[in-house]
Amino acid sequence: MTKTLPKVDMEDQLAWLHLARCRGIGPKTHRRLIESYGGAKAALAALPTILKRGDSVVRRKVTIPERRVIEDEWGRLQAMGGRMLTLVDEDYPPSLAVVADAPLVLSVLGHTHVLKKDMIGLVGARRASASGVLFVRELAEELTAAGFVIVSGMAHGIDSAAHEGALQGGTVAVLAGGVDQIYPHEKEKLYHDIVKQGAVVSEEKLETQPRGALFPKRNRIIAGLCLGLVVIEAEKRSGSLITVSQALDYGRDIFAVPGSPQDPRSWGANDLIKQGAFLVTESKDVIDHVGAYKETLEEKKKEAKPVAGRVAGGAVKSPQPPSEQHLATIHSRIVSLLGPTPLDTNELLRQTDFSWQHISYVLLQLELEGRLTYHAGNRVSLVM
Repeated sequence: MTKTLPKVDMEDQLAWLHLARCRGIGPKTHRRLIESYGGAKAALAALPTILKRGDSVVRRKVTIPERRVIEDEWGRLQAMGGRMLTLVDEDYPPSLAVVADAPLVLSVLGHTHVLKKDMIGLVGARRASASGVLFVRELAEELTAAGFVIVSGMAHGIDSAAHEGALQGGTVAVLAGGVDQIYPHEKEKLYHDIVKQGAVVSEEKLETQPRGALFPKRNRIIAGLCLGLVVIEAEKRSGSLITVSQALDYGRDIFAVPGSPQDPRSWGANDLIKQGAFLVTESKDVIDHVGAYKETLEEKKKEAKPVAGRVAGGAVKSPQPPSEQHLATIHSRIVSLLGPTPLDTNELLRQTDFSWQHISYVLLQLELEGRLTYHAGNRVSLVM
């Protein structure tokens, strides 16, 4: 059975934001902390002790910001007319919430209700051809008329054309920087139009400038939001193909618009079709297939399970720190049992006499140290 995360009040929401802004902790670890401790407040309160009792690598890597910094960001977003959605907020996009590395919080400018609608991702080349731009605008208009919301990254070329074609029905732009950072700068009018008629979202804090390392993070959100991803023009080393890889990891269907073999911008889409992507020449190709896929989406959501914090046959308690001496014993034993081959965490229970709470505590420490990797099926392995 899927574990239901608790509802949040104002203080809880600030705790979610505070935890999300801890440098050196990724979204998957964030989620495991919250699931293990039963909420963001408890996880945030426990974090200093976990770090103190971890090794020097953890203490150097993880930084907890001051509370006033979090309150300032919260207040500035509210003053802009924005909203912070936590992973358990009723308006958090449901298709994104079920992926393991979903952001703990999303900053949103615009209309949050569009985030709960069925979305199609349209991505492609920044230096798009004129015919590519015309095609994607028409495709976006028709998909919007069919009831879908278009999600893309507001970049030059295909992304911007997709947003422009979908404006009347609402469209979602995912930014690599903060929601207050208009990028590219030439798209200021489009940015404001999207805020007015759709939504602009980001997981980054306000004033964060977009930079190279943030675009793959942005792309994974696009992949998580959509039911299906359509690629229109993408060169061999295109960022759109990174989005495709992430969408495949999330079980999304991939569509591609074919192009001339003589145009380098067609390489990505043509190659995807060779690999089994659905060929698209009109909106009906997407609408018919995604309509059938939606019937299985709810089942996929029901099957989604937390990646940690589950013990067969019993309720989960927050991991309580063992004594210093006992911690060293547990740590040594757990490390000796683990290796590069993934092992079910229940096997750690069977092969030791430690409580799950203490095992969970050590696993969190190892993960924060970058020494532990989680795999599907609640399995773990050491990073060798």
